[in-house]
Amino acid sequence: MASRAFLFLFMLWCAETIQFSTQQELPPTRLSSSDLAVLYDVGHSLRDQPGSDFFSTWRFDSPSAATDACSSFTGVVCSPSDDNADLRVTSLTLGEGVAASPGLAGTLPPSLANLTALSQLVLTPGRVAGPIPEALGGSALPALRLLSLSGNLLSGPIPASFAAAGALPNLHTLDLGHNRLSGPVPDGLLAMPSLRVLVLAANGGLSGRIPPLAVPLLHLDLRGNNFTGSIPRPLPATLRYLSVSGNAMSGPLDALDAAFADLTFLDLSMNAFFGPVPAALFAPRRRPEEEVPPPLAVLLLQRNNLSDPIPAPSEPAAVSGWTVDLSHNRLTGSLPAGLAAAGSLFVNNNRLTGAVPSEFARSVYAGSMTTLYAQHNYLTGFDSPLPLPGGNGPGADATPPLPDGVTVCLSYNCMVPPPVGPPGCPASSADEGSRPPYQCPAFNNGTGTVVTGGGGDLSWDDPEP
Repeated sequence: MASRAFLFLFMLWCAETIQFSTQQELPPTRLSSSDLAVLYDVGHSLRDQPGSDFFSTWRFDSPSAATDACSSFTGVVCSPSDDNADLRVTSLTLGEGVAASPGLAGTLPPSLANLTALSQLVLTPGRVAGPIPEALGGSALPALRLLSLSGNLLSGPIPASFAAAGALPNLHTLDLGHNRLSGPVPDGLLAMPSLRVLVLAANGGLSGRIPPLAVPLLHLDLRGNNFTGSIPRPLPATLRYLSVSGNAMSGPLDALDAAFADLTFLDLSMNAFFGPVPAALFAPRRRPEEEVPPPLAVLLLQRNNLSDPIPAPSEPAAVSGWTVDLSHNRLTGSLPAGLAAAGSLFVNNNRLTGAVPSEFARSVYAGSMTTLYAQHNYLTGFDSPLPLPGGNGPGADATPPLPDGVTVCLSYNCMVPPPVGPPGCPASSADEGSRPPYQCPAFNNGTGTVVTGGGGDLSWDDPEP
């Protein structure tokens, strides 16, 4: 009898142990009450614009809201907490994020900083206005790696809390572009230890000097603001993308006279930079033994006050396939033959002299260079291994057509345009022809302005960009 009682108790203990173990292994299904309260604030601070249906799944009137939030609320992603007691919001995307959606309106609630497990916060483009909550900075969100609030109507300064010591220690990407932010960039913002991508583009009101870059940034986009001063030195050698286009910056480009092995996009256009173009920009980006194409693909320096001759590439392969825009500056001297390896070259509206080297004719006829804009200079000829229309050499009437999609514009230089053909250069240069002889130290008769191919006969015109 005693043995039967013992066996019964043993089986009961085993059953309870199995039940307890099973209960312990079940993952949590409910969102923590603190995170649910934040979502409630978000749902009442923001609203769908007409045509947006983002908040239709956020049902706080349901008795199962704490359970539904992680499984049914659009844009909410949860993970178990460290103690495995409740779920925590780890990713929050506010808005539908599709091109046709008008996005959200309203303001950002400061309580977002209470989502202390958050690693990603994205606000899709819309009409969310007001300031960026100061509470989002500091040490409130230690796990946050991505903060994107771009394409809205956010105004005011960048919160100083973002630049405080120890703030956002794991933040990798900060995108506040295309808003209405104003004021200076806090000094410590570019010293956040994990920051690699910073986008402040197209705010219009951000101003002052760019703070020192104290971290190995990969991507820095500051275009379309009112920044002043020079490019900070030193620039991180890790940069892949740098744009300060459309600001009020000035000074020489000494900061770029260094090696940037991974730089793929550089846009300094529409500022007041002066001095020479750094020769290092046309140097090979990698060691020859690596046998990879140079990564820099786009170099935009147009509409500044750059002067002196254009530096010659150390080798043609250094600029192979690039888009290079040096237009609307004060560059002098001759056009370096090595730039003929570029895919598109804009050197119009400068003070260049001499003849265009024959390497350019070879490149445009081969189709490797699709655009050559060199109008509004003091060029005296277009050296070509092929006979050109209007020339006196044998075979002038048999000149082959330019390849489809190739445009060459040399109007308003120190050369006489041959007979006009279909327009190929910008209409703003139409009917300008060549420069008056008194503007040209050496006027070369018999050459002119090549324009677009498009499969027809090689033709001539005189426009400008």
